[in-house]
Amino acid sequence: MGSIARMMRCDRFIEAFADATAELKLDGDVAWTVKSQGLMMDDHDEVVRYFVTIASADEAKKEMTLVALDEVFDPERFGEDEVELIASVLGLKKGKVRKLMKKADLL
Repeated sequence: MGSIARMMRCDRFIEAFADATAELKLDGDVAWTVKSQGLMMDDHDEVVRYFVTIASADEAKKEMTLVALDEVFDPERFGEDEVELIASVLGLKKGKVRKLMKKADLL
């Protein structure tokens, strides 16, 4: 699969799953608030990763963006293994993942 095809598949995945990431919740210290979260394409590896931007609750209002090292979607992977991985990472039911992937023409 060529680079352009990989990037197009990643774009379709991000578009299809954008709303699903809004439901993700982070556990942890209340000193941080989530400013934004979602899916992004890693241009270097041509995969989709999950990111979250957090801000400190103190006066300094420091912000940082954290990007997961593991990919959420690799356009070279197909089939039920990919569905299971995405469902696990995003905390979604497999049926919903299949439906979104079919809608994006990824299955």
